[in-house]
Amino acid sequence: MEMSPVRPWEGRWGRPGRWLAPVLLAAALALAACGGDGGDPTGIDDPAPRPNEPPVAAFQMSGFEGTAPFAVTFDARGSSDPDGEIVDFRWEFGDGATGSGEVVSHTYGDPGAYRPRLTVTDNRGARDVAVDSLVLVFAPAGEGHGTVAGLVWRDRAGDGVRRTDLQGIPGARVWLDLEGTGVRDPGDPLTVTDRQGRFAFTGVPMDRPISVRQELGLGWTNTGAEVLEAEVPVTDPTPGETLPGTDVAPRPARIIDGEPVPDDGFPFMVALLRSSVADTPGAFTCGGTFIAARWILTAAHCVVNMTSGQLLPPSAFQVLVGSRNLGSGGERIPVQAIRIFPAFNSASFAGDDVAVLELDRNFLIPRVALQAPDDPAPSAPGTMATAAGWGRTSFSGSISQRLRQVEMEVISNGECRRMLDESIVDATICAGLLGSSGSICSGDSGGPLMVFREGDWLQIGVTSFGRNCQPPMAFARVSAFQDWIGRQVPVEASLSVPIHWGTGDRVEVALGNFR
Repeated sequence: MEMSPVRPWEGRWGRPGRWLAPVLLAAALALAACGGDGGDPTGIDDPAPRPNEPPVAAFQMSGFEGTAPFAVTFDARGSSDPDGEIVDFRWEFGDGATGSGEVVSHTYGDPGAYRPRLTVTDNRGARDVAVDSLVLVFAPAGEGHGTVAGLVWRDRAGDGVRRTDLQGIPGARVWLDLEGTGVRDPGDPLTVTDRQGRFAFTGVPMDRPISVRQELGLGWTNTGAEVLEAEVPVTDPTPGETLPGTDVAPRPARIIDGEPVPDDGFPFMVALLRSSVADTPGAFTCGGTFIAARWILTAAHCVVNMTSGQLLPPSAFQVLVGSRNLGSGGERIPVQAIRIFPAFNSASFAGDDVAVLELDRNFLIPRVALQAPDDPAPSAPGTMATAAGWGRTSFSGSISQRLRQVEMEVISNGECRRMLDESIVDATICAGLLGSSGSICSGDSGGPLMVFREGDWLQIGVTSFGRNCQPPMAFARVSAFQDWIGRQVPVEASLSVPIHWGTGDRVEVALGNFR
């Protein structure tokens, strides 16, 4: 049999009439789908994928205050995602418990002030966080017949005088010392104040003397204790040494080419001086803030030898208290102890640049509040914050003799890494937009980055480092170090209000608090 040669287009599939037409038709349809002229195999004609828009977390609560055990339903159905869907709802109830789901219930078993937090995640991995108002849980009734009620109020003047325009403090922790030990034993009742600063214990045993006390938070001092009803002895308050100072609202200014802080501004600000040259202009080294009666918050690199990395002794420093002018006023106070964050490294200190200083005595001078880890809103990107210090007024200029301040916008850490330094970590906060004129400079280290909220300055950062006095600047994120600071700085002991039951069964007490 004669064999025919195999044609290139025929091969093992036989003659082209049996298969070529459908193949050409499929190819034509594919070309048409790509644009009709062959398209672009690289895909550059396709539109770029849209960036993921993050979800928006929001929730409602069935109640904000009640008696323990207090059940609350949390409803996150108000959350949304503009370009996708939310696939995960995570809850932190503020008492250590957690949960998941769009609608959840949680029971608070113990009295206290709790701040719930919701984190939502969308189908592309973006997240958002919402934090709602405090949940206040009060003590249940006891088995006695007495009632102890009262008020915890803000003593802004620090003089123990209760005025008609006083401000109650919500969420303050008050307890009854049933055994007279001076420390809260497991059986001692505890409650918190409501949103007007009032508290009440019902069912209190009347067969023994008791005392009313507070669990003071960091930076708070009792300045007065007063019985509003019933005749019972009260321990006189013993506040520390008083220095003048009042709260002021923010006034925009600049540390570089800016205006000085008013004489009554930022009373919690202090200047750190080298004691060996305390009477010379070169004595100034850093800023700091009062956070408690005898404790100062500053930057770790201010109190170490940056060449050797060794911590300098307390005797190397003094703190100028009560003046905004380096050349006059105030008092120079010896430093008794210095504690720096253990992970601080003088070679690369980004994120760990915090220290606390203990002075040799107490001062009844205003203290700045510190941002809490469960309250992220004050340091969210886009927030306008204020920095203050005595640093240089220009890159090649000299230290300012007067305290100055500047407004700076908080930016995200990702944006900061692109503009400033790859060493930015979660424990860092950045502020200042690239190209903005206001900035901090050399000498401002240790000073605060803060926001004004609900009548108080709240510190969110400690000035740490930057580049050539040009924004953005990096600060140690205060909320990341709250636990460590709390372990270094002891809270003050509360005044005690002894109650000796007489013919009545109700006593009202007022407790003054200064910060």
